[in-house]
Amino acid sequence: MKPIGLEDLKHIFADDRLHMALGLVKQLSIPADRSVLKVNVLVLPDMLEMVCTMTWDSVGPDAGIFQFPSVDDLVIVGYLDGHEDEAYVIRRCTSKVDRIPLAALSGHLVFRSLAGKKTFLVSDTEINLVRGDTPGNEQLVLGNTFKTAYSLDLAKTAAHKHIGNLGYLTFVPDNQADFLAIKSSPVDDSLMLSDVSKTEK
Repeated sequence: MKPIGLEDLKHIFADDRLHMALGLVKQLSIPADRSVLKVNVLVLPDMLEMVCTMTWDSVGPDAGIFQFPSVDDLVIVGYLDGHEDEAYVIRRCTSKVDRIPLAALSGHLVFRSLAGKKTFLVSDTEINLVRGDTPGNEQLVLGNTFKTAYSLDLAKTAAHKHIGNLGYLTFVPDNQADFLAIKSSPVDDSLMLSDVSKTEK
């Protein structure tokens, strides 16, 4: 029988499970095609430098939820089967400088961007903000209400007459055509309304 050598023992007792560790983000890099975010991480406590691939909560072709970590953020790193060349940043960890939004303390869902950063909601179709178990296909309530009121106001302004200094009704405004042009477009043809966002009352 062949004696068991050191390499055989290493193979027998090899830990092929997913390895996880904490690390500090040191650098971010992204290729020109924006296909992946590479994160240079200093893995703790061994102080091992590792280039990881950033993972996201939700991804698809030109779709997903994306927010970059920042330099010196504490992150969770996972690498498959112990291979350091297959390392991924799984999630950013909270720190003492983070503050939970007040609304979240009551159990509400809160989306909040980093300080100085904007929040983008993007769709090539439309974005529906709805309340309750509703289909979300109603037109803009506030926008349509204002559009209707503004159209009526422009019509009345264009036809406005009042009692002049001599006690007679004045003519309609000299710039009546300007008011009617605005009423025609962008008000009455709805060009002033968003064709992306829809809300419900």
